Amino acid sequence: MPTTANYGWTIPADTDLVKNGAAAIRTLGNAIDTTAAASFGSDLTLITRNSFSNVATVDVDSVFTTTYKTYLIVFEIVNAATGTDDLHFQLRYGTTTQTASYYCSTAVSNHSSSTFTNVNSNNASQYTMASNTENFAGYMYITGVGNTSEYPRFFGNANDFAQSLTLTLGGNVRTTQTYTGFRLKSSSTNITGTVAVYGLAI
Repeated sequence: MPTTANYGWTIPADTDLVKNGAAAIRTLGNAIDTTAAASFGSDLTLITRNSFSNVATVDVDSVFTTTYKTYLIVFEIVNAATGTDDLHFQLRYGTTTQTASYYCSTAVSNHSSSTFTNVNSNNASQYTMASNTENFAGYMYITGVGNTSEYPRFFGNANDFAQSLTLTLGGNVRTTQTYTGFRLKSSSTNITGTVAVYGLAI
């Protein structure tokens, strides 16, 4: 039987019997399904998904390696015991937490205002992602981690649903290390939530 040019899927020939059409369509559908699963599944790989409850800090270690150049961190939901606490993000190498040289900013848009405000981290001990940690959810891409001693860079978007805020995240750490993980915490109280890390195919 003939096949398609790009993926080699088996397709009916002009001389095939109509009564065999269902089987031919089933064969083609299964081939497409297999190819799609292999293609899409390899582009974004779940490394870990971590749920936590009422803890002071969350360390997500050993997730950045030489396997990928870029990683996606998904903050499915994060809440602090006190919703007005800042949300802090720090990188880790091994069991050591990086506590200096964060140069970052979060641009905050409020649904009731036409102007932006900024949450700045200027040579800080951590990246202050948000000034409220109540129903915080979002994502952040990060590069420059896991492969060698280099400067990490990150960017993304988030929402604080409790305050109806839209957040644009971005920054870097100006200290080279082979960073392998990260820490989440609030400025004063315990946090609860779920965070996932994905690797993006090279």
